[in-house]
Amino acid sequence: MTVITLTRLHFNSSGSYKCEVSTDRPNFETVVRNGNMTVMAFPNDIPKIDGIHTWYNVGDYISGNCTSMPSNPAAELSWYINQNKSDSWLLRKYPVMTTDEYLYSQALGIHFQLDKSHFGNKSQLELRCTAKIADLPEWHRTVTIQPAYSRLTNEKPAPDRYRNNFGPLTPPGSGSAPMKLQPARQLSSKQLTLKMKGSVTDALMENFRKHTLSSHREYLKRSQSTK
Repeated sequence: MTVITLTRLHFNSSGSYKCEVSTDRPNFETVVRNGNMTVMAFPNDIPKIDGIHTWYNVGDYISGNCTSMPSNPAAELSWYINQNKSDSWLLRKYPVMTTDEYLYSQALGIHFQLDKSHFGNKSQLELRCTAKIADLPEWHRTVTIQPAYSRLTNEKPAPDRYRNNFGPLTPPGSGSAPMKLQPARQLSSKQLTLKMKGSVTDALMENFRKHTLSSHREYLKRSQSTK
């Protein structure tokens, strides 16, 4: 078998090539086969994804672009949401960009609103952009997105402290309901007297009784001395 190697090919070297084989005399038979050859330049890296973060809230909009590295021909881009190819109405195709070396770069945008179903049982969303040229294996890049916990479950993590105007309060145990402070109310003098109990109140009343008795005795002495 004879092997022919072509070197220093350019993109304009693409086309139809013919191989002809002939036998010697006396028959001089000839066999001809034709074949097409395409000269390609492959991307030197996987696609690039811009504008997409790794954390989103349910209800937020995701907007981002996928850009293929320069190649010839231009790569065909696709977006996948959780292994499912995106609908065309979610996508925006941009004009092909050309370099000085006859290489082409393609960009494809995606825009959609997040809901709970996007995160599924794994509580995460996988976005994948693929770049494909002819029948060659695809190049791809994947971004994994996680939701904000409180927006996904409509629940909030139980706080371990509660605050009011007077400073922090600590609930008595895990899972306890938040403490509630009753508003202050005005007490009448009668209610105040009834609520005052204990040794301090008793001492005050005893001093008042002694002072009253002493004053009464002094009054009696002055009355007797004037007679």
